[in-house]
Amino acid sequence: MKNFLSYFYNISIQDIIKTKNKYKFIYNDNQYVLEHIYLTEEVIMDIYNLNMELINNGIKCNRIILNNQNSPVTIYDNKNWVLMETVNNFEERINFEDIFIFPIKTSYDNFFKNNDWKTLWGAKNDYLEYQINQLGLDYPLLRESFSYFNGLSENAIQLLNNVTNDDLYIVHKRVTYHMTYYDLYNPFNMVLDTKIRDMAEYFKDAFLFKKDILKELDIFLANYYLNDNEKLLFITRMLYPTFYFDMFENITDELKEEKKIKKIIANINDYENLLNIIIDKIGLINIEWLKKDVITD
Repeated sequence: MKNFLSYFYNISIQDIIKTKNKYKFIYNDNQYVLEHIYLTEEVIMDIYNLNMELINNGIKCNRIILNNQNSPVTIYDNKNWVLMETVNNFEERINFEDIFIFPIKTSYDNFFKNNDWKTLWGAKNDYLEYQINQLGLDYPLLRESFSYFNGLSENAIQLLNNVTNDDLYIVHKRVTYHMTYYDLYNPFNMVLDTKIRDMAEYFKDAFLFKKDILKELDIFLANYYLNDNEKLLFITRMLYPTFYFDMFENITDELKEEKKIKKIIANINDYENLLNIIIDKIGLINIEWLKKDVITD
């Protein structure tokens, strides 16, 4: 890729590091990542425009670099590549505070809107139910556990009848407990959705890694100034088992071994307990089948 960088970006370097679909290097004391992006040129241009709006408004973000043809995307070997100048500490892991303060209120609407949860989740359920029916005797752990997590999803979809989700912020497609600053500030990991999306996904992933999240949960509920609609959206997002469905697809796509799902299945009771704690702290609704003795210590 050294010749690629020299030809398309007039960048000459000695050392470059390859990791999966990315190349990392330092040039003029700045850190860069060249990444293969699985999106069309049109979508990449939309993301570039958002990227420029964020940077021009002083908002921290990895900066997309134009090539010598004044385009944010470079086609090479029939793949779309994008070069970004990254934040300085891009390989360090984020913390709770980073996710807490991130959501960015915006009027920019020419971008991925992920706020129609009812349609998205319904389509996901239909697709995964079809997948289950095609598995035959393969993946017994998935076949045995799917109905429970599909039930959680159906409950979440029912709750969406009582809320609206039109107040949009720049947030993330996915947030994980171990994500890096590169992922946090990567414009290709950003979407338009409700401001509680990131916090809900952070709490779910942190829970799976056995992090004690109750103190952070209290900080979030006390300081995020949620209205009742946003509180219900948070409960709904917590109820929806993103972590299970993501792992399901990783397994059926043969990216992960099926035994990885055991960790999620083993934590069902603890997760129900967490959901009860959240519902009790917020106090707006009851989910009858979840009711049980709640352990708060």
